[in-house]
Amino acid sequence: MFYNVVREGKPVVRHNLEKEIVQPMDRQLLASGIYSSILIPLVARGRTFGSLNLGSRQINKYSEEDLEYLRPVADQLAVALDNARLFKQVEKAAGEWRNTFDAMEDGVAILSPDLRIQRVNRAMAEMAGTTPQRLLSQHCYTVFHGRDNPLPECPAMRCIAEKRPSEIVREEPPRGNRWFQIRAYPMLDTDGKVISLVHTKRDITKEKQQQDNIEKVYRLSQLLSTTLELDTVLGLALGEVISIVGEPVSTAGIALLDDKRKQATIVAARGRYGDMLQGFTMQLSNVPDDIAKQLFLELKPWVVRDTSGLPPVIKAIPGVDKFQSFVVLPMVQGNQTMGVLFIGSATTWAIEYEQVSLLENCARQVTLAVENARLYTQMEAAL
Repeated sequence: MFYNVVREGKPVVRHNLEKEIVQPMDRQLLASGIYSSILIPLVARGRTFGSLNLGSRQINKYSEEDLEYLRPVADQLAVALDNARLFKQVEKAAGEWRNTFDAMEDGVAILSPDLRIQRVNRAMAEMAGTTPQRLLSQHCYTVFHGRDNPLPECPAMRCIAEKRPSEIVREEPPRGNRWFQIRAYPMLDTDGKVISLVHTKRDITKEKQQQDNIEKVYRLSQLLSTTLELDTVLGLALGEVISIVGEPVSTAGIALLDDKRKQATIVAARGRYGDMLQGFTMQLSNVPDDIAKQLFLELKPWVVRDTSGLPPVIKAIPGVDKFQSFVVLPMVQGNQTMGVLFIGSATTWAIEYEQVSLLENCARQVTLAVENARLYTQMEAAL
């Protein structure tokens, strides 16, 4: 009977269940001592989602008058329950939105037209070095830029004025000289008035570094293409590599293999300990097998962040004892190594993957320039 009430949306008064057994549930009610009942559908927004049920141990306990009395009660109960269900749904949706909001790697904030923070995600708060709660109601330019007024190039101000998205790319010294892409998007009402803004902030330091590295390698290639004189190429290459990497690198050198690939000679070295390295020759048979395999067979860089555990034969190279960290990169011509490019630091150097990648690209450009210069020298000698 309960299912009929819900399906049809009509109330039912049952006077004597012993004579009106319709469903197995009726037998369960009788077994528990219920002999009469009244069922009123719970309806909200045109949908029946349950029923208000009363039961009695007395036969003929409920009448049509009871039904009329209970109808308004059921209606109010239906509205209250429906509102509670809606609230839970909204609360669940809001929780999912908050979780999504906070899961974003980019910083996101909702700003009022006077640039006060109304909502903010965890990433944006971390960029400001605080928690989301501490940012609410504060001016964005104060917490993000430490100013009493907006930046002259503020994208939010331009967004409000032009009522369209705006963007800037900016380096921020207080954030460790990191680069950020800052955007503002307007939210307009039906009259076209800006009622709030979506403010995003994305750390693009890595992308900026990659772009800078591409430009550095390009400048190196352009510089090396200005001459075919080998000594000049070597000097330009080493000076530019030291400049590209910057601190804490202090010395760079190039060692080339002889025609029989039996020994390597440092043909050029620049920097603080360049004079000590210049002209040193090492027999390849003396190079430890694992190092030789990495540089000359696998054609991979040899990265040494701590020189304290170097093999004695490497430590014996003049000037190497002055370094705490260094990188040796194979100069690959075709499918074999023609020499190595060495970059060293007299202080601790936390050599990062991006730096090694940059140096590999530099080594390719240096290799090409050196090979062109050697071919030019051979051609001149043959004339």
